[in-house]
Amino acid sequence: MTKPRPVQMSVTIDWSAQSPMIKCSLYLVELYKKCNPQFKWIRQIKDDGIALTQPSAGVRNDGLDNVNDDFIFRVGDVITPTAQTSTARRKPGGSVYLVEAMMGQGSFGQVLRCLDMSDHSTVGVKVIKNQPAYTKQAQLEKEILKMIKQADPHDDRHCLGFVDAFDFYNHVCIVTELLGDDLYTIIKEGRYRGFSLDLTASIVAQVLDVCCLISDLGIIHCDLKPENILVDRCLPAVKVIDFGSSVFENKTIYSYIQSRYYRAPEVIVGAKYNTQIDMWSVGCIAAELFLGRPIFPGSSEYDQIFRITAMIGPIPQEMIASGRNRRKYFVEEITPGVAQTRLRLMTMQEYHSLNEKTPPHKNHSFVKDTIAKTIDAYATQLLHENEKSQRGKADRRPFIDFLRRTLVIDPQQRLTPRQALAHPFISGAAFSEHWQPPPDKPIPSQSPHSTHRNPFSEVIATITAPITRTDSSPQLNSLSHPQQPQNVPTRLAAPTIGSVESS
Repeated sequence: MTKPRPVQMSVTIDWSAQSPMIKCSLYLVELYKKCNPQFKWIRQIKDDGIALTQPSAGVRNDGLDNVNDDFIFRVGDVITPTAQTSTARRKPGGSVYLVEAMMGQGSFGQVLRCLDMSDHSTVGVKVIKNQPAYTKQAQLEKEILKMIKQADPHDDRHCLGFVDAFDFYNHVCIVTELLGDDLYTIIKEGRYRGFSLDLTASIVAQVLDVCCLISDLGIIHCDLKPENILVDRCLPAVKVIDFGSSVFENKTIYSYIQSRYYRAPEVIVGAKYNTQIDMWSVGCIAAELFLGRPIFPGSSEYDQIFRITAMIGPIPQEMIASGRNRRKYFVEEITPGVAQTRLRLMTMQEYHSLNEKTPPHKNHSFVKDTIAKTIDAYATQLLHENEKSQRGKADRRPFIDFLRRTLVIDPQQRLTPRQALAHPFISGAAFSEHWQPPPDKPIPSQSPHSTHRNPFSEVIATITAPITRTDSSPQLNSLSHPQQPQNVPTRLAAPTIGSVESS
């Protein structure tokens, strides 16, 4: 156990511009000093000098990086621009971040919890690996976050708040606000029980607002999933994070995108894609928030498309024919008397005979033949466990209809973000099976303050504010369950915590 190291901290504050709440919380120490000049307090750094990066042996970048090209950080290190590259507005003392803890390491690099020495706020600093490919993608992520920040200056569109970006000894650093736990971890800690329909609708509405914002900017998130939706202080408030895989709609250079459970059919078959792939992910997320488990838990990409077609229907011939993976998952079917051949999905036996090392298909008892049967079966299970279950008794028709309209194989028939916001499940309006989505016609922004354009000269459209639900926000109660349910699909990644609403 190392002795805590004292850190002298000083900050220049414009007291007239601060609210009483900020003065008594964020700047409490400075307030004490202002009231009593004799008051002394020094922040202590626990475990100062303890290595956070593993492995911690310096072998590259003049000994600053390890064998994986990650910068070697220790508790108490200071991160500050090594060149005049910071995008933050200059604060007294400049951009200086004190490393407190490691929040996570991945293929892209590291995420650290840091103290902003200029205002004592806690932030997250994403430090990218010192490799050309990651550096290039990080530069794009930085530009995307800056675009979102400029399009959403008041930070009320449910996107991760951007703070700063700069270079640090050949590593790109992206500084953002620090949020709470991700939705997957909350579901996991609730024993994969899922959320109520009201809470699901509240969360999905915020994600749809993000989709409206970024689609108007011509941005595709490319990795929407519960792990990338974090709680903003407390549920139902959430924010979407991780734009590290994002691309611009007219620069879709990647073919392997989206986490498997949330991967759109057009991506799997290798066809052209656009912002509508995010709407497929939204549908998958909405189903999982209620079920507590992915609705398409594929063990491989073939298994994923097999599950999608089994529940929703076949892939359109035009989509298959235009996809680069048509020979990988599909075979020609010749019908006697018909001149034109038809492409169909390989059977399991056909595919596994060609790909022996592919993980086998696993039957999950909660997955049924259709979307409606899957949702209704889980509600019936909840009622069987508790005859007073509100989720079991709730009217599921609007939810099922919403899933049917977002989980559409043809992206042109899929609801757009604005149309989805108008759906009765999200808006809270009276439900009708004959509901028709409104036309999606964003109006180009005429605001004199909106002068920012994306790098490809696409006009940023005026953003439609999210539709507020008419019912009140649900109460959240922590849930404990004596036994973890069976058939929980294995996740490839499992980040971070919280409580869920009981059934």
